[in-house]
Amino acid sequence: MKLSMKKLFRTAIVLFAAVFLFQACDDGLTDINVNPTQADQLDPQFKFTRAVLQAAEDEFETWRGNLIHASSMIQHLSSTITGWSGDRYTINNEYTGAFWNVMYPNTVKTIEDIMAQVQDDPDMVNMYAQTRILRVFVYHRLTDFYGDIPYSEAGQGFTEGISNPAYDPQEEIYRDMINELTEAVASLSEGPLTFGSNDLLYSGDVDQWRRFGNSLKLRLGMRLSEVDPSFAQATVEAAAAGGLMQSNDDIAWVNHVDQSGINRNAIGSVFQNFGLTGHGFAMSDTFVNILLDAENGNANIDPRLTRIARVYDSDGNVATTDPLEYRGVPNGLDGSAISNNWGLGDPETRYAMPNRENMAAYDSPYLFMTYAEVRFVLAEAAARGWNVPGDAQTHYEAGIDAAMRHLSLYGLNIPDSEIQDYIANVPPADLEQIAIQKWIALFLNGYEAYADWRRTGYPQLTPVNAPGNVTGGTIPRRIIYPVQEPANNRSNYEAAVSRQGPDEFTTRMWWDVQ
Repeated sequence: MKLSMKKLFRTAIVLFAAVFLFQACDDGLTDINVNPTQADQLDPQFKFTRAVLQAAEDEFETWRGNLIHASSMIQHLSSTITGWSGDRYTINNEYTGAFWNVMYPNTVKTIEDIMAQVQDDPDMVNMYAQTRILRVFVYHRLTDFYGDIPYSEAGQGFTEGISNPAYDPQEEIYRDMINELTEAVASLSEGPLTFGSNDLLYSGDVDQWRRFGNSLKLRLGMRLSEVDPSFAQATVEAAAAGGLMQSNDDIAWVNHVDQSGINRNAIGSVFQNFGLTGHGFAMSDTFVNILLDAENGNANIDPRLTRIARVYDSDGNVATTDPLEYRGVPNGLDGSAISNNWGLGDPETRYAMPNRENMAAYDSPYLFMTYAEVRFVLAEAAARGWNVPGDAQTHYEAGIDAAMRHLSLYGLNIPDSEIQDYIANVPPADLEQIAIQKWIALFLNGYEAYADWRRTGYPQLTPVNAPGNVTGGTIPRRIIYPVQEPANNRSNYEAAVSRQGPDEFTTRMWWDVQ
């Protein structure tokens, strides 16, 4: 899959225009209840561009939410800095609250503003539908991270006078999000206005938005497989019948450019802004060993390993491309273990980290959802005996193939022969192997990998028992609420805690059943 120069130029111009028009940044959940300055006079086209970029995150929240917490807890990454709390299950209130404290006053506020502006205009029915789909994407990530959250009243301070929004139960949020996707997809049609070139995902293509909406519904339906199997099955089957992503051309992704702020890929900003090692991350040895097929004596080494990861020397040069020289760093090590055994100067201590030139560059793409994930969910559905087209093995192999090929979005290409040789030697499709392959394909999408692991229990990770951890040496089941919430929104916070359980890492949310 190649990116045309026309799309590159169009994206760069749109991103520049969006950032020029929207420079303000807000802090705190209560700020979403302030009337956006002159927002109703701005064209929703430009606001939608901004909303997509905000959903793709900036450096601050992605460093703390996606990397320090989700990707490290799910053992895609490990930390070379002992202060990174997610790797050790300790609490840093700035880090745990970062995703919430940016999403609500920025992304949520922008989306709710667009919703209010376009929902009653019959000429904007497609724009309303596309905004509803993006809105579900944002809220589902928030609720999967924290549990019960402000949802039905969020962002309604100015329009409805709600300054302290209630936290909705996660079950109600999920059922409403699935209904929102169903209605939004059904309302999409050729003819009415779209966001056009300001739509950074699909340039206003109604058919692709329909497939994305159904694919997101597929994801949400499977999330409920353990808590409500019958509803999960019905949702997955309906989404599959409605029309899903058909190839990697349907991937929902943002083409970032090296300009400034959220024009840049947020993960790339973390890895580029702080030097070769200042970001504080290595590849987890759990992840490296699975890609090396170490358990089976390296019999079927995953060709993605030497593409998505690099081993650098202390000058930032690639030190080796031999996969057998790739080393991951164990999660949860103390400072002395890290300093004594891991570094870049000595060939014996070099560790792998994400590929800075492709996977973690300023202009790396940001993938909201992939075709590979769709095929893995269909594989799981078929393995469960649900009524979806195709069989588990075919979907499973197609998912692996698609996951390898979508690396071309990052400028990485794996020869067909390597892809086919790998697929020919993977274990056959069952629930565990499907989940493991999805976990691999979700590299750097820690949010989704973390949610899926809590649902399935695969891969079987070994928790760490680092000094000072607050979980008793178990992987956290959720992220705690921001420290300011008990003061700013006490009664609603307390109602959520009373309903959901203690505001702790170990409290399971509604869909995360034993």
